[in-house]
Amino acid sequence: MAWFETLGRIPKIIESNVNAVLDKCQDPTKMSKQMLADYKSDLAKVKEATTEMMADLDIAKKNYLDAQARVQKLSMNAMNAVKANDRAAAELIVAEKQKAEVAMQDYKKIYDNMLQQANQMKAGYNKLVQEIQVLEAAANRTAA
Repeated sequence: MAWFETLGRIPKIIESNVNAVLDKCQDPTKMSKQMLADYKSDLAKVKEATTEMMADLDIAKKNYLDAQARVQKLSMNAMNAVKANDRAAAELIVAEKQKAEVAMQDYKKIYDNMLQQANQMKAGYNKLVQEIQVLEAAANRTAA
């Protein structure tokens, strides 16, 4: 979660500090190169965290889909029990299905939350890539 919070602040930090830092430093070229190196290092860490989040998202999606399939299977089993006039079995299956539905809803909430976080992380990653490109362009202009 720490990376997630950091991602939200990166654009604001970059926008508010890049020009001020460059104005204050004695060697703007050296300072911009250092900032660029720092941002590239941060980018590698953000990419790793995003990759981990995407793997966790895949697991959450699988858990949700598995729970959904279990609910569907239990529904079919309950219908078959009713067709076979086995009321006791149908009642047991319906009770189990209700528990499975609660679990499925929980997995869905987890998946939806993780999907939202993953999308925000990807957006933060893309924003950081754009900021690095801006810094690289500025560094190239300064060097020329």
